[in-house]
Amino acid sequence: MENLNVLQEELLAKLEMLEQGVMNDKTLAEIRMINRRLYEIRVASTCKMVKTDELDIYQEVVSDTEDVFWMSLSNQGLPFIGYVKVYYNDTRHGNIAYEVKYEYQKNRYALKTLNAIWPIILEKGLERPIFRVAKSNFASIKTILNFGGVPMPFDSEDEICYLVDLKEKRALKRG
Repeated sequence: MENLNVLQEELLAKLEMLEQGVMNDKTLAEIRMINRRLYEIRVASTCKMVKTDELDIYQEVVSDTEDVFWMSLSNQGLPFIGYVKVYYNDTRHGNIAYEVKYEYQKNRYALKTLNAIWPIILEKGLERPIFRVAKSNFASIKTILNFGGVPMPFDSEDEICYLVDLKEKRALKRG
């Protein structure tokens, strides 16, 4: 893992360049990349980790009603390759959203993360999360169905809603 002090020094040097008027797209992109790496290091060092064979999943508690589970490949450590956001109180927009970076898609990382974190979600009181997905997003629909999603009534031309019963999932796992 990169040295935190080295990254902070790099950031200070880039910010000094900006103060001196040396501002270009490359410098701004480098600042964004350094900030992203510093954020990843902070999350990795302060958050609870769920480990699977392929993924390290870091649970960042954003608030009492929202968690973000960051994914990184176990054999590569950081950087993050995607996330699952859980909104414990939002039934209007859905409770769970996720994204996997394009180059890591088609490896079932979202499903593997959902399967690893559902006991945490259930423990925090969300028994029946709702997923909202675009009707054209076949990859996400497949992920949600494989996670146990059941279509539910929803009046939209563009989206489908799915419900997952995590209590039933726990019962099936025990049985």
